[in-house]
Amino acid sequence: MPLTGVEPAAERDPSDRASRTDFGQRRSAFADLLLELPAGDVCAMRAAAARNGTGLAREAITGGLLRDSRVYEAIAKDIGLPFVEAPLDPGRLILDERFSTTALRQPVPVLYRNQREELALAIAPEVYRFEAMRRYREKYPAIAKRLILTGTANLRRALMARLSGSIADSASSRLARDMPAMSARHGLSAWQGAAVASLAIGLPLGLTTAPSVTMVALHLLATVFFLSCVALRLRALGNLRHASPGSPRLHDASCLPVYTVLVACYREAAMAAQIVDAMRALRWPASKLEVKLVCEADDLETIDAFRAQDLPAHFEILEVPVRGPRTKPKALGFALHCSSGEIVTVYDAEDRPHPDQLLEAWATLATADAGLACVQAPLDITNGRSGWLARMFAMEYAALFRGILPLLAANGRLLPLGGTSNHFRRDVLEEVGGWDPHNVTEDADLAVRLSRHGYRCAMISAATREEAPQRLRDWLPQRTRWFKGWMQTWLVHMRNPMHTHADLGRRDYWLMQVVFAGAIGSALFHPLMLGFVAWTLLSGVGPDDGALPLALASIDVANIVMAYAAFHMLATRTAPPGGVLSRLAALASLPAYWVLHSVAAWRAVWQLYRDPFRWEKTEHVPVQD
Repeated sequence: MPLTGVEPAAERDPSDRASRTDFGQRRSAFADLLLELPAGDVCAMRAAAARNGTGLAREAITGGLLRDSRVYEAIAKDIGLPFVEAPLDPGRLILDERFSTTALRQPVPVLYRNQREELALAIAPEVYRFEAMRRYREKYPAIAKRLILTGTANLRRALMARLSGSIADSASSRLARDMPAMSARHGLSAWQGAAVASLAIGLPLGLTTAPSVTMVALHLLATVFFLSCVALRLRALGNLRHASPGSPRLHDASCLPVYTVLVACYREAAMAAQIVDAMRALRWPASKLEVKLVCEADDLETIDAFRAQDLPAHFEILEVPVRGPRTKPKALGFALHCSSGEIVTVYDAEDRPHPDQLLEAWATLATADAGLACVQAPLDITNGRSGWLARMFAMEYAALFRGILPLLAANGRLLPLGGTSNHFRRDVLEEVGGWDPHNVTEDADLAVRLSRHGYRCAMISAATREEAPQRLRDWLPQRTRWFKGWMQTWLVHMRNPMHTHADLGRRDYWLMQVVFAGAIGSALFHPLMLGFVAWTLLSGVGPDDGALPLALASIDVANIVMAYAAFHMLATRTAPPGGVLSRLAALASLPAYWVLHSVAAWRAVWQLYRDPFRWEKTEHVPVQD
């Protein structure tokens, strides 16, 4: 789908013409509405309509100058058709089951049984060329008698009430139905199940019957995990590029497409005001922007908190039915059905994106070839000085988003996406199946799926600011979820390694092993290696006990030291400048931080077995200015 502009304003919205000319011999009702506004507002509205390639009706509504019901009622009067302001009864809508996939993103006339039990067509005037509708009424008066004009919001509320259940079901099952090999819903493949069973039986047996051979094999495997991650970090260290966000200059907004912003908001009542402020700050014409606040239907506290805000007309609260897995990707899939933008981006509740981020993302996608499916914005941690855990988290993010991901993007390689601030071409997102509702790190899985379909991702420079968890009780569940999702992703795409290798190619296939298997394996083996080294030292093992224990302990020490050093060098080069003492303190405490990673990784293994689709919520608090 080309990211091109839209039709000229005069063609898209004849309400612009209606404000200046007559329908027949009288002044239009819409023009009368405009006369109620200050002349300066009307001039600004005309300028915005010309600049954005829209029309006066849309600009009046999205600019907050007129309520949508008043605009639609006036236009209906000008067309000569009845206007219904009263809420439509969802039960009187007559819908085909297939309609649910498109009704809320491609507005169409809807069959409606009125109070007299007569069939009618409910239409939102904004959908159609108003002048064409007037001509249609004059040409087909009998059919026109069956038309019911209503506001977009009114028709949308009725459609949401009627279709939300089927949309939620589709969001929960579409990927598993259409691409079962790509869905985490189906668990392990036959060979994977056999491998797990063999490992569960063979490892204890090997340690009992052939301990030396088994220990050597385990240490070699751990070495592969550690050295692969070390190599990737050192490669990123040699490829550092410091890019500062520019300020995209927008000379002609008429070429901009509709942009959809999805904000995942589960149990985020305290964050409502900050979320709205952050989304308001985005530079994009409101008449071409739709912000979807995606809430769970039973999360009444968050829904009420958003309703208490003065939400602009282009903001909408989406209530996701409690059906299927209660995960962020399921909610995003639901919201995707209810949106219409050519570009779709995702933010979390704590995100404060750079105001120009949408413009930079659009400019990058619009000037690239069709193979570029997504751009990822870097994530910057702003509370890195608030405590040890936040400081280590900030260093970790800096190494990832300022070091490793730019390296992969620059070389056109598989790019593991962050869970937020990724901007997609909508048509590609739908082509590859969207987010997997059963994968708790939907970002990582989607990145691999995009690459397997032949698409690539890139980095932009306009960052999103975030707050790191400051308490272990917040950090640990979040990191457990990440490890569990990475495990799900690796297992899904290794169900048939030969197919994955053919799809990704040799380089990206092995990169996937480093990014996922390497990170997971390193976290799982880390405490075992520390324990083995400690046992070797404390038990007084010496040359008389044979060379093997000392050799294995030496390998473990080398792996651990190289891993710590590579991470610390990359993190200190990419993180904001800090004092020498703070850097030394971070290096000294790195073993403790990585032990926490190991706790989260082993906790993830247990959850993957007992509760694979459980989504552990990360608690957020507003930024204190």
